[in-house]
Amino acid sequence: MTTGDKDFDGAVNMTAAELEKWLGTDESKRVGQKAQGGESTGHESGRKIVAILRSARASSPTPTGRTCAR
Repeated sequence: MTTGDKDFDGAVNMTAAELEKWLGTDESKRVGQKAQGGESTGHESGRKIVAILRSARASSPTPTGRTCAR
C-alpha cells in the first residue's frame, strides 16, 4: 500500500453506495463552489471518488469498510 493509499483510506467514512446516495440528494446539489452555475467542485470530486472506490483498487476493502469523508 502506498502513502497515497494510506492517506485516502485514512480519510474515509462512507461506502461508495452511501456516497453515491448522498450525491443524489438535493442537499448535495445545493452546496459547494460552482463554476458558471454547473456542478460544484466537491460534487464532481465525489463522483470521481465513487468511481475510484468501485475500481479494482477498491476490491480490497479498508479495515473499516468505509470509503469517503463527508
